[in-house]
Amino acid sequence: MSGTSGAVVVGGVGEGLGLAIVTRFATAGHPVVMLARSADRLATFEQKVAALGGVARGRPTDVRDERQVVELFEEVATEHGRIDAAIYNAGGQHRKPLLEITGDTFEKVWRLGCFGAFVFGREAVRHMPPQQQGTIIFTGATRRSGAERASPLLLRPNSEPVRSPRAWRENSGHRAFTSPRSS
Repeated sequence: MSGTSGAVVVGGVGEGLGLAIVTRFATAGHPVVMLARSADRLATFEQKVAALGGVARGRPTDVRDERQVVELFEEVATEHGRIDAAIYNAGGQHRKPLLEITGDTFEKVWRLGCFGAFVFGREAVRHMPPQQQGTIIFTGATRRSGAERASPLLLRPNSEPVRSPRAWRENSGHRAFTSPRSS
């Protein structure tokens, strides 16, 4: 890598969309840091990306843990000098009818889909001001059921205000967008 690109941080890397995002950025020459809870899975993903000519480094991180996310962004910013993009792709699969969902299950999904996304986005913004630009993307499935359906609904109030307040634009130079409401 020539050193001209800042890091791309991808949270919630699994076999599907997360790995595809990592592969796309890594094979285009960007330094990629991928996050997932399992070190073994991350090692497998590193090998898959390398076989396609890219470089991605896995960092075992539970995005529901604020301390881990804060430390991760500090380390990535220090190591790479800047963060150009942060993509939050974490999600859970809890497919049960509403009346079968426990409070514990709902809280786990909330921590992953809403709280984790909030902390991830906040820390990405915290480490992008030096270059006065950057990209933050929150991915999500358009078809959800049960407990995971609540995550984008809870996240929307936390992310939409970010795009419009004058203080945000004037002080950070960042713009954040949410996807249109899906049915």
